[in-house]
Amino acid sequence: MKIAFVCTDVIEPLSARFSMPILVCNIARRLARQHEVIVYSPRGYLQEDIECIDGVEYRRKEAAIDKNIGYLIYGINKRIPEFFHALRKKPYFASILYDLEFIVKVAKDLQTQNCDIVHIHEESQFINILRIFNPRLKIVLHMHCDWLTQLNHKMIESRIKNADMILGCSNYITRRISNSFPSLERCCQTLYNGVDLSDSTNVSKNIEKSGKIQLLYLSRITPEKGLHVLLDALKEIVTKNSDVCLEVVGYLTAFSPETNIWLSDDPQIQKLASFYRKGSQSTYLEYLKKKIVSLNLVDHVTFHGLIPHEEKIKLYQTSDIFIQPSVWNEPFGMGIVEAMEYQLPVVATNVGGIPEIFDKSKCGLLVKADDSQSLANAIFKLISDAKLREEMGRLGRKRAESFSWDNVATNLLSLYLNMLNHG
Repeated sequence: MKIAFVCTDVIEPLSARFSMPILVCNIARRLARQHEVIVYSPRGYLQEDIECIDGVEYRRKEAAIDKNIGYLIYGINKRIPEFFHALRKKPYFASILYDLEFIVKVAKDLQTQNCDIVHIHEESQFINILRIFNPRLKIVLHMHCDWLTQLNHKMIESRIKNADMILGCSNYITRRISNSFPSLERCCQTLYNGVDLSDSTNVSKNIEKSGKIQLLYLSRITPEKGLHVLLDALKEIVTKNSDVCLEVVGYLTAFSPETNIWLSDDPQIQKLASFYRKGSQSTYLEYLKKKIVSLNLVDHVTFHGLIPHEEKIKLYQTSDIFIQPSVWNEPFGMGIVEAMEYQLPVVATNVGGIPEIFDKSKCGLLVKADDSQSLANAIFKLISDAKLREEMGRLGRKRAESFSWDNVATNLLSLYLNMLNHG
């Protein structure tokens, strides 16, 4: 079997840091043990056009026109966001023009590669372009978010009907897609994301903790992730126990900050747009910092920004509880699985695909979304019971092992074979 993956992020196979390149590289190198695998991506600075690493052939395409158009659209959006909000169901990132130069080059190159399957991520607009140039190729669309059900229905249906398989990163996402497009239910499947268990088995065990109870938040710093709710909960907690600190690791999203907000039809989620002024990405972060001062939490909260992988591992090791306070329907929750890998008990909101990670294992506590009191109560329960934290951490590690990249690759290969045999 010959498989081609398409990733619109620049990929550094030996040092991938962001979620999509990490996923593509980890699955690709495992499938390459028995199959031919190509990975297409934009060419980054000083990268070779073609490079072979771990048995995977990386074929990179220059996409200068796409990049320049992206800068132009970003500039316009920043100055007149109202124009793009009016087109919120047909935004630029879902248009046929988005990464058009890149995908046309990929589609033409695929004509020479004799692949059986091409596996793309989230960009449904790529399907018809790939199909025009490669009519016999099996096309897999892999969704890590809820865009297929949030964007213009007619536009999306005209694209995904030409896919041979649609993957969701959780049953929540898969069900949403199949319910919105019932005629395509037969080709909708679930493939969970994975973790590299070697990260946690090869680290130093001699890590000194501060003596305080350390809470860890690791995610985007955007309103739908609920960090503002966590700060309210933290205020309640420190009134009972002042030896508690919160470590915040996160980054501002590369998209317009309201992407997840203004695509949603949920009135509760749409309210979060009030955190922004004129599309400024920094407004929410500014709000949080002011909130920390007003709640007298300056000595209890540390912002780390985007940190190297080694520092992230150290924080997982030194922390006592992982918090995922999302107020929207989280597609999956990769940070939760990583925390479980390091035997951290988890407190998370009962939304989207998060309950699937817990399954029926007692490796953490689920609470109602956007409820700071419930969140505070759950966190304080774990703060007050070291044995419970230890037991949940142990169960979490066992659960995380089911999300190993080896398992993910094996499950994906099974889905591929079933598609080829019954397609």
